[in-house]
Amino acid sequence: MKPPDIDSAAFRDAVFRSERLRLRGLLAVLAVALALVLVRAAVVADPAERRLALVIAGILGAAVAFEVVALRALDRTLAGAGAGTRAPLPMVVGPVVETLAPTLMLLATAHAENAGPLRALAGPVVVVYFLLIMLSILRLTPALSLFAGVASAAGYAAVWVLGVAPAAAGARNAPLATGVFATEVVLMVIAGALAAAVAVRVRAHVVAALREAEARSSATRASSTSRGRSSRGCCPPPPPPSTASTSPGGTARPTRPAATTSTSSTPAAAPSWW
Repeated sequence: MKPPDIDSAAFRDAVFRSERLRLRGLLAVLAVALALVLVRAAVVADPAERRLALVIAGILGAAVAFEVVALRALDRTLAGAGAGTRAPLPMVVGPVVETLAPTLMLLATAHAENAGPLRALAGPVVVVYFLLIMLSILRLTPALSLFAGVASAAGYAAVWVLGVAPAAAGARNAPLATGVFATEVVLMVIAGALAAAVAVRVRAHVVAALREAEARSSATRASSTSRGRSSRGCCPPPPPPSTASTSPGGTARPTRPAATTSTSSTPAAAPSWW
């Protein structure tokens, strides 16, 4: 039997609400990271380190602004959700735009005066890729989770090609840098595949819950309709009141049918059994 279609208003509403939860979590993390970078820029003594911190803070600020716009657009969509509601544009382009943020931060670190390519490869910014992959599960779309892993690996590879490989060429630790790069790329793809597998399970549970709720709602409507029909006319009407009378001796006897009105003055003869 073909499974019921899940492309319904209820499922889209569940996807939008899950995406709103993801955006709020990502906004919280980005806001904390931005605050830490600004504090570092304020207290660090090295001018080059301060400039790098300000550049990263600018990238984080742009990412926060994009997520705020995406969240507001999603809130408007949820407020006016209908049967034909489509995902807002920031939600569609979000997977690509969000992956650009850690890539740009790594490129800025790779080209910084006091950082260097190896710091870009193994710095804390790399964790942002895995955070995006993990939060992509809340999109309830396995393909987007896999895309998050592949896009993160591609962004990390772009950092290697554009910023790390030229600086590490001919260096004594170039094989080490190549090994770190290859390991991170493989781990990001694996993380994307695992996130897609988890998203499949989460999506299945959401669909099952929606189908169960729909089945319960249908059963409740059917029960209400059945009770309404029963109260309107399924019971037979009560019998008419008995017209039997009692004879002078106390024996019940049927009432004589009413005599037909006649123009004759002769009274009707009584039956022999009376």
